[in-house]
Amino acid sequence: MPTNQVKTHHKPDAFIIQAADVFITPIKDGKPIGAATKLNTQQVQIEPGAVEQTQIISTMKHNYGSTLKTISQKTEADKVTIQFNYATGRDFAMALGSEIHDKTVEAGSVVDESIELHGLDGYISLPHRKIKADTFELKGAAEATYVEGEDFTIDATAGMIKVISEKLAKETEAKASYEYEGITFQRLHIGEKQNFKVQIRFEGLNASNDKDVSGIMHEVDLAPSTSLNLHSDEPIAPEMTGTIVQPEGKESGFEFDTYN
Repeated sequence: MPTNQVKTHHKPDAFIIQAADVFITPIKDGKPIGAATKLNTQQVQIEPGAVEQTQIISTMKHNYGSTLKTISQKTEADKVTIQFNYATGRDFAMALGSEIHDKTVEAGSVVDESIELHGLDGYISLPHRKIKADTFELKGAAEATYVEGEDFTIDATAGMIKVISEKLAKETEAKASYEYEGITFQRLHIGEKQNFKVQIRFEGLNASNDKDVSGIMHEVDLAPSTSLNLHSDEPIAPEMTGTIVQPEGKESGFEFDTYN
């Protein structure tokens, strides 16, 4: 059947959701994992992507010029900008899929611990931190004892030594003996990601009509607009932007309900 096509482009208006509670769940391998973290936002702005509509126009005599079918297809993804309210760096770390573990290292000592040396002015990391500097001894391969301040310096807090003498720089391996203090700390695993895949549910207020709203973004590639200090317990209020992904098996990447 002869037909003609008419294409039009349409971009829906952006809208703003005020004062929303958001529940963020990290996504791994396309699926939400673990429990959601509840955060509060000052504003959520949704910017729908452009849509291309193709009208299939009949060229047959009996219905010439009539629309047989209209096909809608997104030509760009929906976008979201979130201005978060204040929360701790740890809260954001957990929401974005980081892992935080509480660690404890008991006080102890080592004898003749083998360490590799890498020449003059090279820093060497010891397996332990909080070294008791007055207990530290360093011996070379021929059992020669090296002297702090002449052959090496030590950063006892960081557990690092620095080679400063030509004599010690000729060694490729040395043996360290020392005592170290017990410490407790939090270890944050966030990798080298610059953006994060998350699911976002929200309950809030639509600024345009004062209606209560509820929604879900099944998968969002979210990234902070500025650097985040996720180690800090001080409150932070970052802005993040993201692209809403269209997941398989879903009619839309973003579902939005207005009520009351």
